[in-house]
Amino acid sequence: MNRMQVLRYVKAQYGVDGQYKWRRFPDDCVLVCPVTGKWFALLISRNPDVTHLTEDRRQNFLEIHYGEGATKLRQQGVFNAPTRMADGSWVSIRLDDQTPVAAVKEALDHAFDRARKTQVVQEKEHLITVLPFGDEQDGFSDQPLPKPAHFQPKQQLKMPEPLRKMRAKYDYTLPPLKGRNQNFYQQGKLMADYEDDYEYLGDFRHFFPTYHDMTVGQLRGYFTWRTKLRKGKIEKAPTSFAYVYIYELLNQIGVSSVQDGYQKLASFPRQYANYADEQMLKYLAQWRKDYVVYYQMGDQEKQAEFGDEIKIDHAYEVLKNVDDTKGDEVYQALISLASYHLDKCPLMKNNPAVVYRIVQLTWANLLKESQVNIMQNLLGWRGEVQVHLFGNAVFYDRQPVRTTQYKIDDAREYVCEWGKWRRQTFTPVKGRKQNINHLLHEIDRLIRLATHEGRPLKPQDVPDYELAAVKKAIQQYREEQLIAHRPKLDLSHANLQKIRDDASETQESLLTEEERQAEDAEATQDEYEEAAANAVASQSTISLTKSADTAAVFEPSFADETDDDEDQPQLSNDESYFLAHLLKGQPWQDYLRDHHLMASILADSINEKMMEVIGDTVIEFDDQGQPQIVEDYRPDIEDLLKAGESHAQD
Repeated sequence: MNRMQVLRYVKAQYGVDGQYKWRRFPDDCVLVCPVTGKWFALLISRNPDVTHLTEDRRQNFLEIHYGEGATKLRQQGVFNAPTRMADGSWVSIRLDDQTPVAAVKEALDHAFDRARKTQVVQEKEHLITVLPFGDEQDGFSDQPLPKPAHFQPKQQLKMPEPLRKMRAKYDYTLPPLKGRNQNFYQQGKLMADYEDDYEYLGDFRHFFPTYHDMTVGQLRGYFTWRTKLRKGKIEKAPTSFAYVYIYELLNQIGVSSVQDGYQKLASFPRQYANYADEQMLKYLAQWRKDYVVYYQMGDQEKQAEFGDEIKIDHAYEVLKNVDDTKGDEVYQALISLASYHLDKCPLMKNNPAVVYRIVQLTWANLLKESQVNIMQNLLGWRGEVQVHLFGNAVFYDRQPVRTTQYKIDDAREYVCEWGKWRRQTFTPVKGRKQNINHLLHEIDRLIRLATHEGRPLKPQDVPDYELAAVKKAIQQYREEQLIAHRPKLDLSHANLQKIRDDASETQESLLTEEERQAEDAEATQDEYEEAAANAVASQSTISLTKSADTAAVFEPSFADETDDDEDQPQLSNDESYFLAHLLKGQPWQDYLRDHHLMASILADSINEKMMEVIGDTVIEFDDQGQPQIVEDYRPDIEDLLKAGESHAQD
């Protein structure tokens, strides 16, 4: 049973509305007997432990003035002691899905009947009159009884003249959907500068709310709240009030320019952060993007709203052609589309440039693969989808037949033809993140095998052509290193002459006087050149040998046999229990509580150990803070746990 059900019940049963009396606690209301003015119940909305909660997550309590039997009622276990009322004749109960409806209604009936009867007795005591003996009745006459307060008609709330004009402007001849949007815009323009000062303590909830859906009191309450908001005074309001204000900004109502409207939309989540719910913030984020596109704003707003999309588009553009791209850019492009990083690769710690180059060569090899289009198979393709700007909002399109386009970047563009919008962009292939994760994992694994460094990793299920591309890239890098370390011979005319002179001088210094005299006069200069060239070649052979030694760590050695003991993460008993129960979907909370363990600490420890084997995080926490297994790695974890059990039995 929730608070709205309580309010509906007392309204239908006793004709009583909740009275909101406290500015500090705007959601609290008291239920008063209309005949006697006695309080018989109190609705409280609180959460003392957590702030900034949405309406749905606040805790609601009902306190009932039960009377003398309150203590006995509390002993039955359904009701508790009051938290707000100090009088012991009150009882309290929390309102949620488990609240017993029948018990609450019975207690309310008792409290209301008690409050009503108490005053009736008092009225009878006041009406006792001593009459004189005899038949003389002079001075007395029949008088009509006064009507109870709840039968008196309510005083009609005064409607200000601007509100009357606004209501009169509503055009009922328009079709329903278009009419709602157009009427909202026209009425909003009329009320753009209107201010009010009216204390409204009620609620207003409506799907796609507009001015036309509000009563006079709700309208005055909304414009009073909007007046305060524009002056920097932020107060909690019914959720539908906030949506109406956002709709006004989307429609350029109450703003001086397109830029002013955008700034107000961008600042509203910060202003209203204490009261806005998650769904409102999601809608607002999408509507800001639509606002930038529809009003075709500049690069600053484009970057602010589409920054994440621009990064992804840039990654696609980089990966389309890697010939003129640096290795680190290709690496950054790939990891921006995945969750697997090569930070744990031993070679990354010592020489990241080598890893970048191998990743670049791998991707270049995949692009040249003739059997498959790697861009479409692994990443996605450029496509076009129809979009509806300002979906789920009340928005009046003043340019219903315009034709235009708005370019986000080279890969993303919005096109409008006769009022119909389309978005042209890369459409990601299903499982893109997992596919790239597996490719990066195999690059990491094969680099470790080729360099004989680091803990061996478990192979992932990838196509043969991807494995071939990685192995070929490692071989290509080794060959590049061999070529780069070869000494370069300068065979220019000037250098040859220097070689001749040096050889001649060396030979001259080694000859004795007799040998000089006996020297063959017919010796040619070609013999000296040949001797010098042989000396240089000898030096080159030595240098190449050293280069081969330097690059020997990249000698391909792709045997996949690994030590089973080396391949097993060393999990503690607590970690194994936690991981196994998460994997099977079994409860683990009692075990952690009994052993005084924290789920977050266990998860971090498991992720750290699994990083060495799988190369990525295997446990993540959802929006509710609950741990869960990353589905991509569920088969790997199952295999590891089975292998660990077999090893323990052996």
